[in-house]
Amino acid sequence: MSDINRIVLTGRLTRPPEKVVLESGKGLLRFGLASNRVFADREETLFIECAVFGPAADGLFTILKKGTRIGIDGRLTQRRWTDADGIEHMAYQVVADRIALLDGKGAGTVPPVESTPPMPETATAPAGPTVVEEELVPF
Repeated sequence: MSDINRIVLTGRLTRPPEKVVLESGKGLLRFGLASNRVFADREETLFIECAVFGPAADGLFTILKKGTRIGIDGRLTQRRWTDADGIEHMAYQVVADRIALLDGKGAGTVPPVESTPPMPETATAPAGPTVVEEELVPF
């Protein structure tokens, strides 16, 4: 029996999404999400790194903007890497399986996102979006 790894979040994008094309030709979309929790006497904000893989990354790139309010249903993944100085790093991110637009024009559920392994292959240089070697990127 498999354990459960499910994350459901709502929040606003903290920056414009970054699109990367992987060596396989699949898209990768990365963005930050700010999720607020309000208490009687204070507010707490979590800043969460998120990723979308596959065909949905292309469509969402044109829709999502800094400040867009979305809902995410996905899973928590962990990434480990060693930088150029030999220092090991670790970071967590949420890989979205489903995204819903929660405000503005076109609000509603975006078609399901293709579920893809959290650590994609190394990127190469096609024309267009930014291309990044995955080993050099923390998310």
